[in-house]
Amino acid sequence: MSYFTIKRSFFLVPSTTMLKEFEKIDKFLEILEKSGVGKIIASVKLVDKNCKGRKGYNPYNLFATIIYSFAKFKASLRDIEDKCIFDIRVQYIMEGKIPDHSTIGNFINLYILPYQYEIFTIINKQIIKELNLTISTVYLDGTKLEANANKYKFVWKPKKYHENLDIKIRNLIKDIGYVVNDKENKLITSNDFYIIELFGNL
Repeated sequence: MSYFTIKRSFFLVPSTTMLKEFEKIDKFLEILEKSGVGKIIASVKLVDKNCKGRKGYNPYNLFATIIYSFAKFKASLRDIEDKCIFDIRVQYIMEGKIPDHSTIGNFINLYILPYQYEIFTIINKQIIKELNLTISTVYLDGTKLEANANKYKFVWKPKKYHENLDIKIRNLIKDIGYVVNDKENKLITSNDFYIIELFGNL
C-alpha cells in the first residue's frame, strides 16, 4: 500500500524552477514511502471509527509536511501553518489542505514523539541506502548549537583545534623520549599510541 502519494492535482503556473522543486519533493516522498514509516503511522490507533466528527487531515501528508518543514526551514508550529497557506511546495505536499498550529502540535505529540527513535532510524537507513552513503567513518566535530551558527564553525574550528592538539601531543611524546616520525603529514590517532607502547616509536 502506498502512503506518501500525491493524489490531488493543482492548477499552478508552470516554471522550470517549480518543476525541479516538485521533483525533489517527489524524491523525498519516495524515500519516506520506501522507508516503511507509513506502517508506523498507520499503526497509531487514535480515532474511534464510529465517531461522526469532522474528517481529519491525511496523516501521511501531515507527517511529510512536518519533516520537510523542519528540514528545509527554521520552522515553528505557526511557521508550518503559515507555509501551508503561502508556500507552494508545502501546499503540494498537503494537497491544498491547511491544518492549524494546534493540529500540527497534536500530531507531533501523538504520532511522532512516541515513535521518534523508530521513525528516524528507518528514515536514516533508507537515506543511506538510497544515496549509497558509507557510514564506516565517524567524524568528531565541534558543532556549536547557537543562534547564528554558520557553515565555517563546523569545518574550521575543530580542524584548527585538532592541529594545535596534535602539536602538543607530539611535543609531549618527544619529551618522554619516544621517536615521532614527522614525515607523514597526518594527525596522531589513538592507534598510534598503541604502536608507541609496543615498539617505542612512531
